[in-house]
Amino acid sequence: MGCTHTTTSKFYNEYENIDEKDPDFLSGPFINSKIKSFDDIEKQCQDKTYIEQVMKVIYSNPNQESLGYRKEMENGEFEKKITYFTLGQIGEMAENLSKNIKLLNLSVEDTFDDGKFQFMGVFSKNCPEWFITDLACQLNSITSVTYYSTLGDQAFEHISKQTRVSTICLSTSSIAVFLKYYKSLNLEFVKNLIVYDITQNVSEKQMEDLTSSNLMLKVHLFSDLIKKPQENVALSTSKSDTILTLCYTSGTTALPKGAKLSQRNFYATLTAINDAGFNMDNKDLHMSYLPLAHIMERLVLLTCVYKGVRVMFAAGDLRTKLLENIELSRPTFIVAVPRVLDTFRKVLFDKLSKLTGWKKSLTERAIRVKRENFKKTGVITHSIYDKIIFNKIRQAFGGRVKLFVTGSAPMTRDLAEDIKILFSVPIMEGYGMTECTAALCLSDVSDLSNSSVGGCIQGQKMKLFPVPEMKYSSQTKLGEHSSPTGEICMKGPCIFHGYFMNPEETKKAFDADGWLHTGDVGRIMPEDRGLKIIDRIKEIFKLSQGEYIAPSKLESLYSKSKYVTQIFVYGDSTHSYLIAVIVPNKANLKTVADPSNIDDEQMLFNDKNVVDAIKKDFDTIVKDNGLNGLEKISSFHLTSREFSVDNGCLTPTMKLVRRKVEDMFKPEIQALYAKN
Repeated sequence: MGCTHTTTSKFYNEYENIDEKDPDFLSGPFINSKIKSFDDIEKQCQDKTYIEQVMKVIYSNPNQESLGYRKEMENGEFEKKITYFTLGQIGEMAENLSKNIKLLNLSVEDTFDDGKFQFMGVFSKNCPEWFITDLACQLNSITSVTYYSTLGDQAFEHISKQTRVSTICLSTSSIAVFLKYYKSLNLEFVKNLIVYDITQNVSEKQMEDLTSSNLMLKVHLFSDLIKKPQENVALSTSKSDTILTLCYTSGTTALPKGAKLSQRNFYATLTAINDAGFNMDNKDLHMSYLPLAHIMERLVLLTCVYKGVRVMFAAGDLRTKLLENIELSRPTFIVAVPRVLDTFRKVLFDKLSKLTGWKKSLTERAIRVKRENFKKTGVITHSIYDKIIFNKIRQAFGGRVKLFVTGSAPMTRDLAEDIKILFSVPIMEGYGMTECTAALCLSDVSDLSNSSVGGCIQGQKMKLFPVPEMKYSSQTKLGEHSSPTGEICMKGPCIFHGYFMNPEETKKAFDADGWLHTGDVGRIMPEDRGLKIIDRIKEIFKLSQGEYIAPSKLESLYSKSKYVTQIFVYGDSTHSYLIAVIVPNKANLKTVADPSNIDDEQMLFNDKNVVDAIKKDFDTIVKDNGLNGLEKISSFHLTSREFSVDNGCLTPTMKLVRRKVEDMFKPEIQALYAKN
């Protein structure tokens, strides 16, 4: 797959021809770049840091507006205007915070098997304080440890104990959850708290709860720590190999793993994205709402400040206020996981469905014409309908959106088509993972096909390893055309330094030649040589939120229900919730069913009392085992067809053959998703 082909396609993904002997070996493109080889990339990133580059931007543009927020009013609502900090203010606050952290010994160096570290925990919603803390840590070689809201108590305790973190930064929205954890878990190493209070209102009750003498915690206000320190302090700025952050994976395979991501990792990824053709400057605006504890939004925010793009942090409950924030902030590009894009689509189509008369007829015709034009010509704009119909949709989203960027989970073709038609703007798709600092592949900003996630970004190497048992190899075809398939593996300066204090999992992640194995199966598409994700080798899968789910773990827990004999938990990256196929214990079902239904299997399985009893039992299992909301089964199908070795659903060692069960119950699975 070296770059030996020629094509007239505008979106043809080229790769450096590294090794003619290895048809599965690809490297990121170097088109229109001063850097001519993969080795040049490695050398360029060898001693570079993100913090050095962003501080240059800050010092060069001190009066430029950067981080914005909406002030909270006394009634709990938020102002309809945005207040911005300048880059100069951000730089000053970060330097003062870093010095005061050092003066107060809030991040003390500790020795681990992985070496010496200084840690700072951040358990917060997205806000300016979050980013200022990030910079402050980097200015003194402190490694940030991020906690996300869906962790659950066991994972929170694990991260705190593994890192022995002594200080955690809290937003006001995280205080109640933290206090719950602190009182019920073993957080013996946590001695200090930093409460974010310059863009948030901290109540007297919250401060009383945090400073209770029973807790023995030292509480600092962020507003005090960003003041100029009383004495001069020398800082030790991060070096290239300094671990910028431990980004804990959100998987539920077991306890989360802390991916060690360095300054060099972030610099390499930022440089690659900068050369990818997506131009941003100080006229652009990004609205930050996806969790900063996850790598995708973290990378976006770091890129925005590096590029001088203004950022507005969303305010309020995003379940009801997301669109309000978008309309107010007027972003020029929107970063969204597919689930969010699907929400946008549903909201818009719901509003359009309520139109009547000539407005309804005109709108339906406009959508139909644009869809037909797109299928024929690939054009997503219309000179008339965009002005009289679709401009109103754009205005509801601020009127300035020129691009959607999506990743974290695959996007269906119909969703991509609908979004492009409704907004008349392209969608840029990416593929990556925490362990490669978010990005491996990125589609061309002008590519409207959304048939793939594009080619490797600059500086990445990608290899598709054959998977014979699943019939994936470099020799596979799509129709009559060559279309190599295999497990996606990667190398390069963006690749993480392993999992913190977890040599076993680190060893599993890499092979003997240093390739990071993703567990995802990809296909090189014939038409543009872009990568398309088509399968998953490992049992874990992603839901549409981008969160990993480990079904075997959940099956083990849910099978403890007295109503369950066998269970198959299923989910995929086009849906946001789990379903299950259950072989029930009929005897126990009959104890709760309506007596008139117990002699008819179909009536027994559909009995409302039976369904309610199983749901109640499952709710107890969720609570007793500390499962998060994403691990809860939303709906299920009851069947008398058992999983067995004879029908291929079980291996001789009695393990579920997941693909076989999925195939056998495909209609039932589709029906479960259709009714929700």
